[in-house]
Amino acid sequence: MPQLEPRRPKTPWLPIALLALLLGLGGGALGATLVDLNAEDSPAAPTAVTTAGGPVVTAASGGKGGSPVVAVADEVLPSVVSIDVKGSSVEVTGSGFVYDTAGHIVTNNHVIEPAADGGDIEVSLPDGRDVTATIVGRSPSYDLAVIAVADPAGLSPTRLGTSDGVRVGQNVVAIGSPLGLNATVTAGIISATQRPVIAGGKGETSYINALQTDAAI
Repeated sequence: MPQLEPRRPKTPWLPIALLALLLGLGGGALGATLVDLNAEDSPAAPTAVTTAGGPVVTAASGGKGGSPVVAVADEVLPSVVSIDVKGSSVEVTGSGFVYDTAGHIVTNNHVIEPAADGGDIEVSLPDGRDVTATIVGRSPSYDLAVIAVADPAGLSPTRLGTSDGVRVGQNVVAIGSPLGLNATVTAGIISATQRPVIAGGKGETSYINALQTDAAI
């Protein structure tokens, strides 16, 4: 099985980098999407600010519901998927985000690991379809993985950006599927930056600086 070469991002969010995404908090069931609600750089429309593992979107206006959280949910939910993995002796649920229209999806390695030796991966898309997927590559040391769905028609990729400039206290929204609860949206703040965490497992350990959030995941 091909593996992604581990590399240290400039400002790792999990990855997706993000403390929640790297470690898959909430019972090991998610690859969350963090969304920045601050609007300093874009007074009119959401703008992507993310890294390898988890998209971040700035929401400048209140959106149709008059709330930046509503605007963010409208923007990001169409790019977030739920993942169900069945191995020989274990079943795992998690989430990921659509990377491109070719069907590549970014998630956590621990979510898809049970399928690395012949298990099954099923992805629930935002349009209601359930499609099979295969592993493209994975990095146990950074707990990151890329899978590809068999039928990518109609996928809406996440708009990626950078986590440079993220500050403590900024408002964020977390979107994912904790414990199999699809399309869950919560809000919070960036609690810390450059937070040292240990990623990976089973001898594939790496040390990264992550962003920490208090958003329920």
